[in-house]
Amino acid sequence: MPRPARFDRDAILDAALRVAAAHGPAGVTTDAVADEMGGHVGSIYYRFPTKDHLLAGLWLRAARAGQAGLLEALGREDLDEAFTSAVLHYPRWSREQTAAAQMLAAHGREQVTPHWPDELTEELAGVNDGLIRALDAFTRRWYGDVTAVRRRTITFAVLDLPAGAIRRYLVAGKPPPRSLDGPVLAAARAALAEEAEDTTATVVRDRPR
Repeated sequence: MPRPARFDRDAILDAALRVAAAHGPAGVTTDAVADEMGGHVGSIYYRFPTKDHLLAGLWLRAARAGQAGLLEALGREDLDEAFTSAVLHYPRWSREQTAAAQMLAAHGREQVTPHWPDELTEELAGVNDGLIRALDAFTRRWYGDVTAVRRRTITFAVLDLPAGAIRRYLVAGKPPPRSLDGPVLAAARAALAEEAEDTTATVVRDRPR
């Protein structure tokens, strides 16, 4: 009967994430990860044939973990609660999972591993598909329909604005402070109000005289 693996995929990725948090993606070597988890490099190669596979797996896991809470927030029944939870998801998640958030915010995909394994290309290409569908569904719920402008507005308010606000803290290796939540939410609401005003102005201008 084969001996069960001592270190599963998540245990290896957890160790790699700790190394990345301390030394950046460049410091994530098989030797460093093996030392961090108290194992042998053979355990890593059994799950990840190359360092690029390891780093790609680390980035993909962080991306999915970050998106999970946002998808849940966008799907909440109460529209205003859904918006508030979605806007504040990444600031809150970054405080709870700072190392994983750093992997996404402080290190872009190309910085994590410029040599993305070919067999993971399709998985990478579809990693945001569920999020795109959720944003479209929320845009329809909020405005009543989906246009390119309204999709961009929702994406800016829910994703781009919070991500920009927390990035400087994550790059410095710090979790974003709770005091940031209020200004981020206010700015997101202002972005939606601005779009609404622009839409109203367009209707008035285009109305036959």
